[in-house]
Amino acid sequence: TGNAPAAGLLISDTIDANTTLVPGSVQSSQGTILSGNQPGERTVRVELGSLAPGKEIILSYRVTINSPLPAGVSEVVNQGIVAS
Repeated sequence: TGNAPAAGLLISDTIDANTTLVPGSVQSSQGTILSGNQPGERTVRVELGSLAPGKEIILSYRVTINSPLPAGVSEVVNQGIVAS
């Protein structure tokens, strides 16, 4: 929310250690994909540019949950960071 564009947006998301990023699955409705689409990469990074008030950017990617999970692990978690 706000009344001015957010400029210089960059999202970074390192996936959970118990998952594997699916190569080629990172897609964004705006910006430049910097990492996440190559085999073995563990971080999704997208330079999003600017976002006008009231607008949205859709970012998606897929991971697979490693099987079997290590003993004692019952969930995977994820949190991305958006900076401007």
